[in-house]
Amino acid sequence: MRRTATSRRFRYGSLSVVLTICVIAVVVMVNVIFQTLATRYSWFIDMTSSGTFTLSDNCRDYVADSIIPQIDADNEGLSEKQKIRIIFCDDKAAWEEQPVQQYLLNTAKELAEQFPDHIVIEHINIWNHPSLAKKYNVYADTNVVIAYGDRHVLRPLNDFYVFNSADTETPIAYNGEKSLATGILHVAQKETPMAYLTVNHGETMYDNSFLNLLTDAGYRYTYLDLMNFEIPEDCELLVTYNPTKDFAINDGISVKDEIAKLDAYMQAGGAYMVFVNSDTFVSGSFVNLETYLEGWGIDFMHSEVAGIEHCYTVKDTSQSLSVDGYTLLGSYTTNERGAAIAQSAGYNPVVFAGATVISPAAGFDAGSDGTYAKDGCTLYPILTSGENAQAWAGGQAVANASAANPFIMMTLSEKDYAGGKGYILACTSTKFADEDALHSPVYGNANVLLSAIETIGNDRIPTSLTSKPFADSTIDTITVAQKTYITVLLATVPALICCVAGMIVLIRRKHA
Repeated sequence: MRRTATSRRFRYGSLSVVLTICVIAVVVMVNVIFQTLATRYSWFIDMTSSGTFTLSDNCRDYVADSIIPQIDADNEGLSEKQKIRIIFCDDKAAWEEQPVQQYLLNTAKELAEQFPDHIVIEHINIWNHPSLAKKYNVYADTNVVIAYGDRHVLRPLNDFYVFNSADTETPIAYNGEKSLATGILHVAQKETPMAYLTVNHGETMYDNSFLNLLTDAGYRYTYLDLMNFEIPEDCELLVTYNPTKDFAINDGISVKDEIAKLDAYMQAGGAYMVFVNSDTFVSGSFVNLETYLEGWGIDFMHSEVAGIEHCYTVKDTSQSLSVDGYTLLGSYTTNERGAAIAQSAGYNPVVFAGATVISPAAGFDAGSDGTYAKDGCTLYPILTSGENAQAWAGGQAVANASAANPFIMMTLSEKDYAGGKGYILACTSTKFADEDALHSPVYGNANVLLSAIETIGNDRIPTSLTSKPFADSTIDTITVAQKTYITVLLATVPALICCVAGMIVLIRRKHA
């Protein structure tokens, strides 16, 4: 035993074990120290393809062009300059501990570093300073307050991320740049534009996603009973979403006239958005609203089947995201307005569900650029169906699209008045503006609507700021036809390869 213990092999082996343990201990210690320092001082290199963790040039340019001049104008002549305050409602260490919260903290830091004379970051523990919570209506230490002078907005942590409707706990994309930029815009602008949503026509929203989009566009919004009140002078955008009842006119029975109010608003240079779908007109006649919209070139298609009038429903199994063919991808147009909106939306795929069809109204003549015009009004198709789409009504196919004449799914109409240019955006699918469509990091629905709003008058919308996916979700845009093709391909090609390989082996064995 003594010779074994003192043998050269034992001594060298023991030394190797000790050195290995020491090296491992040093590596672990260095890792722990570096991780601690990296977390505290934000030492990282953003190697993601989308630049998820780095302030984008688009965000930097938007703040510089749309917000900083307003702050400079407000501070002109003041000895004590006002700054945008981004207030994180907990200690700095608490925000640095959580990776999800750190994404937002890093974006805010980069904004403050880029604009040190205009933006400052603060960390205030709301539990130690309850007066802050009361002043800004803070309800959680993960809230973020953006304040400027006596104006402020409160944003919960979830506002800076995108979630799947099926899982509201796990974020699928980072939307911090847009949420921070729009929050700063809200407090920096002196006069916030107002959007009014009509009521008392059975309007129903599936969720608050479209309202959040209006907020992202820089609007404050409220509701308007058009039957009993005039359209306010500060209304910069009027919206009707999924009505189930017609607008009233002075017809001898009703002395109230909503259409007259709408028309007066449009003649003063108004902006109106109307969202319908294939079920909108089922509950009854919309003669008044539809007749008015026809004057803007917008004719929602109907068909009479067995004595009953039905609204068109678009079906396209070749370009559908659902098995039934009623959830389909839209196609961008190339006319002036359509191309501009497509470019602003990055040509990202857009999705329609339960959509109906718009046809140019009678008397609107087609132009060489794909638009339609009559009496100073121009109708721009913005999005269309694919060439293989069918229109169904009353359980049967009533019309077919083609490459030359696809179904029109979204339009933008312009008309010149003495009071200014009026705009009407008509969308044939209410689900175009629901949570699944607007919150997806894949679909371009949100940017299409933001770009359309920018076109009709609000030029301070951050359309260039998009969410940054944490993972590649492009599979969400694969159509049923593509799925079928891929399935058949994967099922047959490997089998054929195995079959051919087997035949070769058998033949070679036979002749060996």
